[in-house]
Parts: sequence; C-alpha cells; structure tokens
Amino acid sequence: MKTLRFFWSELMAIVRSKDALIPVLGLLVIPLMYSGVYLVANWDPYSNVKNIPVAVVNEDRPVMFEGKEIAIGRELIEKLHDNDAVQFHFVTRQEGERGLSENKFYLLIRIPEVMSHNATTILDTNPEPMNLIYTENSSFNFLSGQISDKVVQNIKSELSQKVTETYVEQMFNAIGTVAEGLGTASDGAGMIEDGLGQLGEGLQKFRDELNSQVNSKTSEADSMVQKMIDENREKLDELIHQEIDEAMDKNKPKFVDKIHQEIDTEANRYTDIVHDTVHVKIDELVNEYSLPTKEKLHEQIDKQSVKYGDEIRKKLHDEIDNAYEKNINKVMSTISRELDKSIKDMEPVARTKMHTIIDREYGKIESSIQSSIHKYIDEKVDKLFDDAIQKGKTQLEQIQADLDQLEEKLKPIGEQLPPDMQQQWEDMKKKLEDVRAKIETSLTPDNLEQLKKKVKQDLTNMVDNELNKVGKKLVSKLHHTADTKFDEIYPKVRSMAQQVAMSKTNELAPALLAKAHTFAEDTYQEKSKLLTDKLHKLVDDKWTEYEPKVVNNVHHKVNDELDRVMPEVIAKIHQATDDKVNSLEPMARDMMHEMAEMKLDDAAKKVQTLIFEKMSDMLNQVEKAQDAINDGFAQLLDGQQKLLSGGAELRDKLREGAEKATQDTTDKTYQFITSPVNSSKQENHDVTTYGVGMAPYFLSLGFFVGALMFSMIYPLYETSGRPPSGFAWMMSKYGFMMVESSLQVLISGLVVLNVIGLPVMNVTMFFVVCVMSSLTFFAMVQFFITSFGNVGRFIIVILLVLQLSSTAGSFPIEMAPEFFQMLHPWFPMTYTIRAFRGVIALEDMGYVWMNLSKLSIFLVLSLIGSFVFFRISHRKLVKRERVEAETGTVVTG
Repeated sequence: MKTLRFFWSELMAIVRSKDALIPVLGLLVIPLMYSGVYLVANWDPYSNVKNIPVAVVNEDRPVMFEGKEIAIGRELIEKLHDNDAVQFHFVTRQEGERGLSENKFYLLIRIPEVMSHNATTILDTNPEPMNLIYTENSSFNFLSGQISDKVVQNIKSELSQKVTETYVEQMFNAIGTVAEGLGTASDGAGMIEDGLGQLGEGLQKFRDELNSQVNSKTSEADSMVQKMIDENREKLDELIHQEIDEAMDKNKPKFVDKIHQEIDTEANRYTDIVHDTVHVKIDELVNEYSLPTKEKLHEQIDKQSVKYGDEIRKKLHDEIDNAYEKNINKVMSTISRELDKSIKDMEPVARTKMHTIIDREYGKIESSIQSSIHKYIDEKVDKLFDDAIQKGKTQLEQIQADLDQLEEKLKPIGEQLPPDMQQQWEDMKKKLEDVRAKIETSLTPDNLEQLKKKVKQDLTNMVDNELNKVGKKLVSKLHHTADTKFDEIYPKVRSMAQQVAMSKTNELAPALLAKAHTFAEDTYQEKSKLLTDKLHKLVDDKWTEYEPKVVNNVHHKVNDELDRVMPEVIAKIHQATDDKVNSLEPMARDMMHEMAEMKLDDAAKKVQTLIFEKMSDMLNQVEKAQDAINDGFAQLLDGQQKLLSGGAELRDKLREGAEKATQDTTDKTYQFITSPVNSSKQENHDVTTYGVGMAPYFLSLGFFVGALMFSMIYPLYETSGRPPSGFAWMMSKYGFMMVESSLQVLISGLVVLNVIGLPVMNVTMFFVVCVMSSLTFFAMVQFFITSFGNVGRFIIVILLVLQLSSTAGSFPIEMAPEFFQMLHPWFPMTYTIRAFRGVIALEDMGYVWMNLSKLSIFLVLSLIGSFVFFRISHRKLVKRERVEAETGTVVTG
C-alpha cells in the first residue's frame, strides 16, 4: 500500500506541475513521429521507379544482311518508347554526358555503332558480341546504381531474346528446306525402286534372249564363217568403202550440227553460269570489302584529322606565339603612348576637377562654419538676453520699489512745500511717473525679443561679411597652392602610371598568351570534333546513298559487256569449228579408206588362219562364258532384289525424315526456344512493399527513441516526497514510465494500423509486442541513467547506434561485417524486430512468443538492476537521515 500511495503522490505531483506535464504529454507522439514519418515516406518507393530519368543514345548503324536490313539500335529504341519501367530520354551522346554530369540523369545507355553489324556475325566462326555500354550515376545516389543495373540487365535480356528468336527462325527455315529436300529425295528413291524393278525384268529377258542367240549361233558358226569369208570378201571390201563414204557424207552435217548445238547449249549454260558467277562474285566482293572499306575510310578520316589536326594546332599556336613576339613591343609602346596621351589630355580636366572639389569642399566647410557660428551666436545671445531679462526684471522691481519708497518719503515733503512750489512738485511727480512708465514700456517681453532678434541679425551679418572676406582670400590661396602642387606632382604621376602600365603589361602578357593558347586549343578541340563527326556522318550518308547505285551500275555494266562479247565469242567458236571440220574431212576420209583396206586384208588372213583353229576353243569358251554370264545374271538379279528392298527402305526412311523435319513453327515456338525455362514464385508470407518490410525496424527505433527522450524530460531519480522504500522509489518512477509507454503504444499503434494501413496477422499480438518492446526500452533507460547518470545516457546512445547496424533491421545480418554479426544476438532490438516481423508477416505466433521471451530477459535484468540501485540509494538516504537526527546537522553527499 505504501508503494501504491507513493506512486500516486508522485503521479499527482507530475499532473499538477504544468512544466513537467506538458513535455511529458508531448513525448507521447515521439514514437509515432519516428515510425510514422519513416513508414509514410518509405512505404513503396519502388512504385516510383518509373520517374527515374534514364538517357539513351543510339549510335548504331543499320547494315544489310542477306538482302534484309538489320537495325538493332532502331528496333531497341522503338521498344523502349513503349517501355514505362523508367523515364527514358532519347538524346545525343553530348546531351547524355552533360545531363549525367549535371545529375539530370541517373543512367546513360549507349548503343554502339557496330551493334547491328555484330548481330550479323552470329553464324560466323568467331561471332562478335553485341555490347550495351552504360554509365551509372551511383555517386549521386547509390540505390539508383542498383536499379540501373537491373534496367540494363532487362534490356540486355530482351535484346538477347530477340536476336535468339531471329536465329532460331533462320534455323527452322533451314530445317524446312532440308525437309523439302528429304521429301524430294524420298520421291527419287521411289523412282529408283521402280527403275530397279524394271531393271530386274529386263535382265531376265536379256539373259533368256542371249542364251537363245548364243546357242543358235554357235551351232551354225562353222558353215556361216566359211561361207561369209568365201562369198563376201569382195562385197565386204566394196561395202566397207561405200559405207565409209556414205557415213562420212551422211553424218558430217549431223556431226557438225551436233557440234554447233553442243557449242550453243554449252555456251548458253556457261553464259548463265558466267553471269551468275560474275554477279555473285561482285556481291561477295561488295559484301566483303564494303564495310572494311567504309571503316578504312573512317579510319583514314580519323588519321588525317589527327595528322592535319596536330599540324593545324601547331601552326595555330605558332601563329599565336609569332603574333605575340611580333606585336608585344608594339602593344607595349602603344599602351605607353596612349596612356601618356590620356594622362596628358586629362591634365586640364584633372586640374579643373581639383579646383571644383576645392570649391565644393570649401563651400561645405564654409557652410558648416557659418552654421556653427550662427548656432553659437544664437546660443550666446539667448543666454545673455535671458540673464539680462532676469536681471532687468529684478532691477525693474528694485527700481519700482525704490520709486515707491521715494514717493512715500517725498510725500511728506510735498505736503510741507509752499503752494507756489506745489506746481513744480506736481510736475516733478509727473516726470517721475513718465520715467516709470517708459522703463516699464521699454522692458516689456516683446521689446526685449525684438531687441534679441536685432542683435542676432546684426552679429550674423557681421560674421558672414567677415567670413566672405576671409573666405575669398583663403580660396584663392588654396587654388594657388593646389596649382603649384599639381604642377609638381603631375609629372611624377605620369611617370608612375607609365611604370605601373609597363609592369602590369609585362605581368599580364604571359597570362594573356596562355589564355590565347587555351582558348585556341578549346576552340580547335570543339570545332575539330564537330568537323570529324560531320565527315563521318557525310561519309556514312553518301556511302549508304551511292553504294546500291554503284553496285547496280556494275551489275548492269557486266551484263551489257557479257551480252556484247558472248555472241562474238560463240560465232568465232562456230567458225573455227566449221573450218576445222572442213580441213580435217578429206584427211579423215582417206585415212579411213586406207585403214579399212589394211585392216580388211589383215583380218581376212588372220580370220581365215585362226578361225578354224580357234573355233573349237571359242565354242568351249562361249559355253563357259554362257555359264559365267548366267551366273552373273543370277548375281545381278539377286543384287537387284537387294537394291529393290533397300530402295523401298530408303524411300520410307526419307519420307519419315521429311515428316519429322517438317515443323509447324510459330512465334511462340521461337519464344519457347529462346526462353525454355520459366520461374513460378510460390507465396511464402511475401512482403509486397518496402514500408511493410521496414515497419519492424522503424517501430522498434521509434519506441527506443521515445524512451530515451522521455529520460531527458522526466526526473528518473528525484522525487517530490520521501520514498518509503527502495522498491516504492523504483516503482514510482517505472510506474509512470509504464503509463507513458502504454499511451505511446496506444497512439502509435492506432495511427500505424488505421491511418497508415500497416497489415498485421494478429492485432492483439501486435499491441502485445509494442508494449513489451516499449517497456523493455524504458526499463533499460531507467537502469543505465539512474545508475550511471550522464555516463549511462551516453551508454544508451551508444547502444542505439550499435543496434542500428547489428539488428538486421534493413539488410540480412549475414550481409553485415563479422563484428556486427557477433553483436546481433546481444541486443534487445534484435528480438523486437523479429517479433514484429512474426506478427506482421510470418503469422507464426510461436516464433513471436519465443522472441518475446528472449526480450523479457532484458526487461527483467534491467528492472533487477534498477531495484538494486534504488534499494542501495534508499539505505543511504535512511543512514543520512539518522546521522542528521543524531547530530542535529544537515549532512550532504
């Protein structure tokens, strides 16, 4: 009960004190300010990534590949126009680099000029990669650099997928062509199969006919040979010669025509081949040497620009140096002359100016002197007249009194005067009255004032006249003295001006020369770059414009020349053929007749001699040959059957291969091959916004700062009355902290949940975590500050700073240095953040209670420490009071 009464008295003391109550009430919103402001400001920053400005520079040059224009850069720019992931700005390279340096852009993406060219090398042995060049502005903002990396990676992936789709499309087109070829081959294999069937039938017929003829002829061979030799010797001779002549006469035109036809056929075929070969070779040479030639031309432009640029730069600097050496003396002489002339021309003006200044300054001084004198006269006259008036009044009063006394004294005398003297007495009295009246009239205030003004005016006029007389003489003397000094000093001024001018000229001339060189160099660099860029652009434009025209003109010229030359060549070949045939015909005819005679005689003799000798052997060999031929025919038929079955199998396999090679491809097929693997994200208590993810960190920080700032306002040690015990002392302070903590939690929790809209899995557990966190932080603050004073407050600040980096509030603790990973489990904010995450996203109340139990260790230890401190403090208080009671003195300390 004592503890509760003491707590209530302390609470009422705070409530009754406005100086303590108002700051304490103000501290109720500190946790809300920290957590709420941070949450609102950082709730979902990544939704505004689309506002990040990114510069894109397209330097790509389109190329022709297989009759089709390849423009990777232009296609990428068109896609980025429809991409609102970030704020793309399509600028020149100079604008992009300037914007990056002026922090207008966070990222500069440059598409190099060889991007399209490198895309055409994808099927080469050594393909050249397509590089996107990008420059980040991470020094201006680090997170923008991380976002820039993702933007470039997405663009790179999209570009790579597009190129892969194009390549896969070409590959499937080639596979389609192969499928068509396989189908054609299958049809050819079927025709081969039909031909092999016909070949088998022909072989069988030929074998049967051959056996029949051989058998028939061998039986009649002896008589037939002898009869033929005897009867047809002369006829054969005559017939052979006749046949030779007829054959020559008959076949010559056909032979010649056939030769001419063959010549024409081959000429036409080879003309087309020559045409195609020449045009293909021209196209190959153009494709092979066009780009290297253009690049060589660009290289020559660059080399010549560098070569002649160095010469021009050297000549420009030499001209500047020569002009400097040639004209510096003239310039210095001109400067000296013009300066001297200017100083000389300025002499009358300067002299006049000097006199004008003297007159003006003297006028100011004279006016000041006159004003001072007038003021002095006015003050002195006023003072004199005031004194005089005062004295005059005093004297007038004295005179009046004297006159009155005189009149009183004379009155008895006047009464005693004889009558004859009464008239004189009256006259005297009248004169006396007149004198009194004049004195009174002359000493009136108005007359005195007029007199004062008159005196002032006369004195002022007198002073002004004297000053004018003296002033004219003084001004004249000043002008004369000034002219004398001017004549003495002006030549020195001219000489000094010459020296200063020459010194400054010598000092500034090298700097001016260096400035001229720098300006010339900057101007040259700027104009040289512009000229080189214009030359490159002009070459590219003209090359693109004239290359197709030149190639077409070459093709036309080649066609025209071939069309003109080929008829002449063919005609000459025909003429040479006719001449050669006509010249060789008689020789061939005679040679054939002679050879026929010789061969016929030799044959007749040999046949007659040998025929009978060989007849029997030949018949035996014919029989053997017949057997061998029959065996061969059997093997041929067997081989024909195998070829027939193999042809059928070949036909089926080719048809099957053609069917398999035939693909019904679509754009989805190409996209699937370029991106065969997709990812499917499964939900696992996902946090969708940055604010929700950072809420545990911000809430813990807000409650800790709220407890710390409360300690700066609320006295954690002093009490309004005597504490009855150490426990009551501690609870009187911590009890009020519990009230403050509960109100802070209530205000912060309601605003965060209902106004900001923080989603939580369990509202009740959310407030439990808030209360436990706040009470723990208040208990720690009470222990350290009451136990160690300002040193404890410093310790609390150190703990706050260390907890910001070692409690995994923003990044995973595994990403922190080892030192902070080591501190991670020893800080209370580690477990408040974990508990908040459990109640906000994880929906795992077991995990929440586990972390709250660990957090309670810090709460209990802090309360025990505070209790020990207040227990010891109370014992000291009791001991001090006992000493005071025994000694009757107040003990301090």
